[in-house]
Amino acid sequence: MENYYKKDEARDYLQKILVLGFLFLALALTSLAQGKKPAVTHQSAKKAAPLKKDAAQRVGLSNLSSRRTGDPARLPVNVQTYSWGSNGWNASYKSTYTYNANGQVTQLITTDGSSNTNQTKTTFAYDPATKQLTEYMFYYWENGAWALQYGNKHVLTITNNRVTQEIYQSYEEGTWKNLEKETYAYNSAGKPVEIVYYEMVDGSWVPEDKTLAEYAGGSALPTTVTEQEYNGTTWVNDEREINIVWDDASKLSTTNWRDWNDIGGEYQEFVEGAWVNVDKRATVFQENGSYIETWSEWVNNAWVASDRDVVVFDAKGNEISNQSEEWENNAWVITWGMKFQHTYNTTNDITETIVQRYDTDESSSTYKTYQNSERYVYSNFQTVLAARKELELAHVVYPNPVQDRITIKLDNTAGGTLHVLSLTGQKMLSAQLNKTVASQEIQVDQLPAGNYILQIHSGGNVRTKKIVKL
Repeated sequence: MENYYKKDEARDYLQKILVLGFLFLALALTSLAQGKKPAVTHQSAKKAAPLKKDAAQRVGLSNLSSRRTGDPARLPVNVQTYSWGSNGWNASYKSTYTYNANGQVTQLITTDGSSNTNQTKTTFAYDPATKQLTEYMFYYWENGAWALQYGNKHVLTITNNRVTQEIYQSYEEGTWKNLEKETYAYNSAGKPVEIVYYEMVDGSWVPEDKTLAEYAGGSALPTTVTEQEYNGTTWVNDEREINIVWDDASKLSTTNWRDWNDIGGEYQEFVEGAWVNVDKRATVFQENGSYIETWSEWVNNAWVASDRDVVVFDAKGNEISNQSEEWENNAWVITWGMKFQHTYNTTNDITETIVQRYDTDESSSTYKTYQNSERYVYSNFQTVLAARKELELAHVVYPNPVQDRITIKLDNTAGGTLHVLSLTGQKMLSAQLNKTVASQEIQVDQLPAGNYILQIHSGGNVRTKKIVKL
């Protein structure tokens, strides 16, 4: 299920839950707004990869679909969902969305497709500084009122403008209960070097896994990421990814590690005191963001292709095909697939999407063909900020990290106001941007060392970028 009006989400398990709420856009809800969990493809999600949680993706959230160019500034408020039956399209339910200024969904209400009777409500809350999804609450309509069923949230601890701890909680029986905890350690440049994962067991935090990131040769991005398991007394090597390949977008903006995109590498397991090759992943992109992600297995001391994902975007940057394939008898064989037929209006909004699914049922008369599955009709569009498009108004922000002054090179002459915020949202510095000057220097030497959010308000829009003050 692909969400064409998707923004960044925060955490894996929260996103999996979001799929339940985003049924209409749910063609593959993979990580919303401006903020993050990885949008992994179907094959990557189901593949028994050597790294249980994909170590490199722990410090660089893999999100290949973020390369697409179709992040919209107009989002639909209303969506009608249809399902395909023997008599054609049948109305299933209606969805109504509410967004904040960043284009993030704050509320979703579903109603019966024919009677308009309330069915479900989902509410979302976000951290104001990081824009990460921090809370999700799900309700049923019962006896004329909304009845809370369950919820999830995560609580951030920020020290010296860096997130040092996240606690994930579940709402059960009227109270929030701790589930998991992550703690973060950073190097002097603000890059993560250690992430420790805990689970709540009988009222106590028990360490489970640890991720270690190495930056060889002064690299701005990790070159090796190792995962260790806790055996009750010591940390033991388990798996690692080496020769990591990062998306170009990561290389252009290395300050926010949550935005790093791992698009390739070699995976190894630690067996009897030695690292052993297991899998290899490589991704090839086309100019419009379409890509092929290929997995290979280590067989007889050589890499042998095993399976791949083929994802195609249209000229407007929206996904139109997603297939998983396996290498069999010297040919690629489709094992799973979805196609998306979009209809656009004159302002390039998607007004309708028809979803077709690849039939893998050998007993079916339509075996190995694409068949109609769902239809989504979008209407009542609202203009919001495309928050993933960071700093479109500022073509260049440098140097970053910065010590004394930072240069803002505008790609227009609109002028505006610049703010520097702490990760808790506190305004640390403000300055006016002259609309007659293409490049301006802003003094930041008075700021303490740490991570900050730079905002540019111009032309009625707001764009943000993470910066590091040395």
